[in-house]
Amino acid sequence: MLDNDIPEKIKTEVVKIIKYQKAFERNYAAGVDVDVDLVFVFSAITTNGNRPIASNLKEHFCVNALKKVSILQGVGEDEFNFVLKYFNPVIYEENSYLVRAGEPDDKMLIITQGMLAVYVDNNTASGSSSVIIPKSRIEKGEVYGEELLNGLIPISTRDVKCQTKVEAFALTSRGLKYVVKMLRQRRTTSTLFYDPEQVNKAYRELTTTRSEKLIQQKMKMDCTEKDILEWLSRNGVHHDLQTSVMKHIKANSVLEGNLDAEVDVRYLFSIHLPWNIEYEIKKDLCMTTLYEVPVLDGVDEDVLHRICMSLDPVVLPKNSCVVKPGGQIDRMLIIVEGKITLTEQTFHILSRLRKRGNVEKILKKGDFFGEELLPWAFPDVSISKYKPDMSRKYVDCCEKVEAFSLTKEGVESVVAYYREGTNVLEQLENGRDGVAHSRGTCTSTAPTIEQRLDQLIQLQVDMLQQHRDEMANQGRRLDEMAAFLARLGYLNTPPPPRPPPPPPRLSRTS
Repeated sequence: MLDNDIPEKIKTEVVKIIKYQKAFERNYAAGVDVDVDLVFVFSAITTNGNRPIASNLKEHFCVNALKKVSILQGVGEDEFNFVLKYFNPVIYEENSYLVRAGEPDDKMLIITQGMLAVYVDNNTASGSSSVIIPKSRIEKGEVYGEELLNGLIPISTRDVKCQTKVEAFALTSRGLKYVVKMLRQRRTTSTLFYDPEQVNKAYRELTTTRSEKLIQQKMKMDCTEKDILEWLSRNGVHHDLQTSVMKHIKANSVLEGNLDAEVDVRYLFSIHLPWNIEYEIKKDLCMTTLYEVPVLDGVDEDVLHRICMSLDPVVLPKNSCVVKPGGQIDRMLIIVEGKITLTEQTFHILSRLRKRGNVEKILKKGDFFGEELLPWAFPDVSISKYKPDMSRKYVDCCEKVEAFSLTKEGVESVVAYYREGTNVLEQLENGRDGVAHSRGTCTSTAPTIEQRLDQLIQLQVDMLQQHRDEMANQGRRLDEMAAFLARLGYLNTPPPPRPPPPPPRLSRTS
């Protein structure tokens, strides 16, 4: 209840019902080891028809997330409750797949705990597979599969895997049929669900002339461009790079699709900037921090640049938990904006419940968290400053956090480039995020620095020898020509006079 910020009134009722139903005692008597999660709580409180408290608990988890779904914008309260009642609690175990590429993607989820990762498998024409790089993450409070509300069940082109145990509310296939039907009726019949606000909005759109719409769109676009420029300046991106970003935005009209979105790091990397501009922004924002990571002390600068390429922009909502005590640290964060708190874990002796204690540290802009992910990738680097106790703390976002994330897969791609010859990052250089314009993987092992120096020295020696051979051949030809001229009697005669220079060419003006 504490981890999910359940209101005190609802929490009291839920605990009272679970105690009254003797849920733990019944499971213990049956020899069942109870795992307290979303499914257990809902099954316990709905055993004897406690529907009102279950509805209140579902609203707490789902309402804010559903309000962000674009197709549900502006629906009335009755319609909203109609959609909500078809969502049911589900559990997916860690490392299980929600859907695989080529399968029907028929699930819509509201994540309440855990994290999903969407993967792209870069298969080459020869059948070999490159390192799988995560394209996006769906975390607590976010929605997966909202496009199902349009009425079409697509065939997935991605693998969606549970990075951790995932608790969520799912819209079932039966419920989806009724929800889609309701949304279609709402689109076609204006009197079925009368919403004065929607009617007024439609009237304003009908009475607004095309020129006025263009003016409004131009004003929104100017405002968004101003916000982007302000974000770049606030975060220390150098002036020339700011100019390149704004030129690309204006030349390609990339802002027209989403003018109402909030400008943050994830938005900036979603407007299809060229990969080299994205890479320069990452360097401006992250290289200084990477120099300060103890684990990376002494690492070649080229490695740091490769790490920069593998960073993904993320936005963590306020009051979200990055990792709990005992949780696995699966990514390193470089904070761009916002604050993250590291809080000690305390135990209540009587109830044996863990809770948050005193705040030990606050991470701000320019700080990093999760360097524990790196030592396994760089075992030869001294890690005397490495603190292995970080995972025993609560890591929370006390406000909205914008950051760059280095995942385990990203580190693997860097290590593979230098140790296995799997040149994944050349794909990233040739195409966006290592997917577009990729020509497969390199099959030969990447040479070490010593091997590269030996190759360079050997190349210079070969060039010098080739030059000497050419000089020797030229000297031999000169000797043969001198001997030939001597036989003809021209050796001691003065050279013939040079012909007079040609007259200067006149231009048209002269």
